[in-house]
Amino acid sequence: MSAKPEAVERIKVSEDLELLIVRDFWNPLIRRRELDIVAVHIGKGTPSRSEIRDIIARRLGVDPSLVVVRKLETEFGIGRTRIEVHVYKELERLKAFEPEYILKRHEAKKEEAGGE
Repeated sequence: MSAKPEAVERIKVSEDLELLIVRDFWNPLIRRRELDIVAVHIGKGTPSRSEIRDIIARRLGVDPSLVVVRKLETEFGIGRTRIEVHVYKELERLKAFEPEYILKRHEAKKEEAGGE
């Protein structure tokens, strides 16, 4: 993929980081919003899961604990990362549908951001 993907929405985070939401899907069965995002970060490192979670939570006006960054896949040498994010309405649904290893990753990032 050489060109920028077609974006549903663009989020300009900083001079070095732009998020392109390329797919925004409401899953009515699970009651969650599923986002496919491409982060363009030329000349900078891959953004962290907690940074992505905070940006998406702020943009959508939801609690960051309801945003789960499922996957980060950086394309080697390009400065572009594919990101998969799930946004839930209820914490119970999040715990029911997200795998245990994803929940552990999610909890570890929350502790790093707010812990000592």
